[in-house]
Amino acid sequence: MLYFDEERDFMDSYLGRFERFAEIQKWKREHWAMYLSALLKGRALDAYSRMPPEQANDYDRLKDALLKRYLLSADGFKKRFRSAKSEAGETTSQFLTRIDNCLERWIELAKVTKSYEGLKTLIIQEQYLSTCPKEMAMHLRKGNLKIITELGDVAENYVEAHATDIVFGLDPRLPKFRRAPPNTRHCYLCGKAEPHQNQCPKKRPDVIPPPLPKKQRAPYHPQRPGTAHLQTRRAPYQSQQPSQSGSRPRGPTP
Repeated sequence: MLYFDEERDFMDSYLGRFERFAEIQKWKREHWAMYLSALLKGRALDAYSRMPPEQANDYDRLKDALLKRYLLSADGFKKRFRSAKSEAGETTSQFLTRIDNCLERWIELAKVTKSYEGLKTLIIQEQYLSTCPKEMAMHLRKGNLKIITELGDVAENYVEAHATDIVFGLDPRLPKFRRAPPNTRHCYLCGKAEPHQNQCPKKRPDVIPPPLPKKQRAPYHPQRPGTAHLQTRRAPYQSQQPSQSGSRPRGPTP
């Protein structure tokens, strides 16, 4: 039989294969723990080495310790059963067998009788605990109650002791809803509590500034092609003002 590989093997499936192999080999049950310990590695071997010798040699106790090490409790198998989905390449028969094993392990680890009354108690108990606050559900699970009447009595005692903190269906640690604070804003024009700056009677009328004058553009005279050489440069303009004697200015002498 191959060694246990925690990256590839599922602990519960590996233990089931080991038990079948041990039965085929006709090993004595008191020797199963010794044979299993030789196949463990990683965290599984650490869990075995930390057990007392008298418990490590008991296969049932070693099996429970390995399942707890990999968080394979009754609650874990319940979650696997309810969230199971068909995997890629898995046939319908294989999928049904897998969820059937999850249900069997859930019932087995919950330690209820495999009868109508036992299954009825298990389903009602799980449904009730799913509606309780987390602290109350943990307290009831520790009691390991197997009868509905006992569960009801312990739950009522817990509710009476924590009457102000129990809210079914809600987590008491969540923040409570608070009312919105009253409107404390005021109008900065008249001082009233209601902000109504747009309709306030003391609001001054808006002064609309006059429009800016439009900028006029100079007329555009397109130049005909080929006439640039015909244009002559104009002489600078000289203002001709009459002299004090009243005579006109003479022109340039030849």
